[in-house]
Amino acid sequence: MILVIVEHFLSPAGKAYFPEWVVETRQILQHFDGFIKLEMIRSISNKEGTFLMLQFKDMERLHHWASSFEHNQMLEKLAPFRLHKQQSSIFEI
Repeated sequence: MILVIVEHFLSPAGKAYFPEWVVETRQILQHFDGFIKLEMIRSISNKEGTFLMLQFKDMERLHHWASSFEHNQMLEKLAPFRLHKQQSSIFEI
């Protein structure tokens, strides 16, 4: 299983929009083979950060999502609020 932790760097308006964006993204992801879970998470050391946890069955299916039109479309919805590019860490569990 693949676990991805993503930090999005968003304006205050973007942080307010983020929970709605996560729900919409989760609805789209449910149609992707190998998708397991998408959740907002909070850092204990960075309470102001905007993080999410994404799980996929394997790297191939994660890459399919990451290279999809839908993925790009969802990132574009965050673009007006983005202070700089998101950072991702990928783990195998």
